[in-house]
Amino acid sequence: MNKLTKDKIISIWLYSGLIMVLSMVIIGGITRVTGSGLSMIEWDFFGRFFSENDIQKSFIEWKENEQNNRSIEYRTQLNYEDYKSIYFWENFHRQTGRFIGILFILPFLFFLIKKWISSKQIKKYLILLCLGALQAVYGYFMVKSGLKDNPKVSHYWLSIHFISALSLASYIWWMILEFRNKIQHNKAVYKISTIFLLLLIIQLIYGAFAAGLEAGKYTNFSSYLSRIFAYSHPETSLNFIDDPRNIINIHRYLGFILLIFSIYFWRKTRNTLFKKEVNILMVMVIFQIIFGSIYLLIVNKGGQIIELRNWIAIMHQFLASLITLVTVYIIHQSRPT
Repeated sequence: MNKLTKDKIISIWLYSGLIMVLSMVIIGGITRVTGSGLSMIEWDFFGRFFSENDIQKSFIEWKENEQNNRSIEYRTQLNYEDYKSIYFWENFHRQTGRFIGILFILPFLFFLIKKWISSKQIKKYLILLCLGALQAVYGYFMVKSGLKDNPKVSHYWLSIHFISALSLASYIWWMILEFRNKIQHNKAVYKISTIFLLLLIIQLIYGAFAAGLEAGKYTNFSSYLSRIFAYSHPETSLNFIDDPRNIINIHRYLGFILLIFSIYFWRKTRNTLFKKEVNILMVMVIFQIIFGSIYLLIVNKGGQIIELRNWIAIMHQFLASLITLVTVYIIHQSRPT
C-alpha cells in the first residue's frame, strides 16, 4: 500500500474522530440542559447499560446518596419514570465517550504496528490520545463537583470540560489540515485570526460560566443594550468569575466585540484568498448572537417554550464549536513559514 493511500485512511480516521467529538459536544449540551449530568452517582470502568436492572441500581444509588441533594428533588419531583430519561442522556454521554476512546486507541495501535506512522509523527498522535484522556478525567471531576453540598456542577469544571473538548476537536482538525498542501501564507490574516481566537477563547470560557450558573436568568432582553452591567438585583459586585450577573453581561458584550472584530476581519480580507472563510466566520458570529438573544428572550418563559430554549442553547453551544474550527482553519492556512 502506497503512502498516499495510507495517509488517506489515517485522514478518514481523524475525520471520524472529529465528527464524534463534535457529536459529543451536542450530546453534552443535551445532558446539561436536561439536568441529566448528576443522574449517575457511581463510576464503572466499563460503564452500565440501559437494562432495567442497571437503571434501577443507579436509581437506588442516586436517591440514597446523602451527599447528593438531588435526593430531595427525587422526593418532591422526580419519579422512577422521570429518572429513566435523565439516566439515558448521562449514560449515553458516558458510553459515547468510551466509544470515542476505542475509536482513537485501536486504529492508532494498528497504524503503529503497521508502521504507517513515522517515529517523528508518534509524538503528535500521543498528544491526541492524552487530550482525549484528559477530557474524560475533566468530566469525572466535573460530575464529582456536583455531588457535594450543591447539586450543580462547578462552573469552573464545566468550563474546563467544554474548552478541553474544543481543544481536542481543534487539535484533530489541525492534524487533518496537515494532510493538505494548499496553505496560502498571509501574515496579516494570521495575526488577525490569532487575536480573534484569543478573544473567542475568553468568550467560550464565559459562555461555559454562564451555562453553569444559569446566568441568563439574571438579566433580560429589555436591558440588553441599555447598560453594560444591567442587574436584576440592586446589589452590585466586582466578582467577575462567580457573580452570574456580571458573567452574563460580560458574555453578551464580548459577543458584540467579536461581531465588530469579525466585520473588521471581513473588511481586511475582502481582496484575499481567505474571503470565503472569513465571510462564513462573520455569518456564524451573527447567528450566534441571534441564538443568544433568542435565549435571553425566552429564558424566563414557562410551558412548552422551555423545550425551544433548550434547543437554542444546544445550537448556541454547537455553533461555538464550528466558529472555533473555522478560526483554526484560517490560522492554519495563513500561518507564515
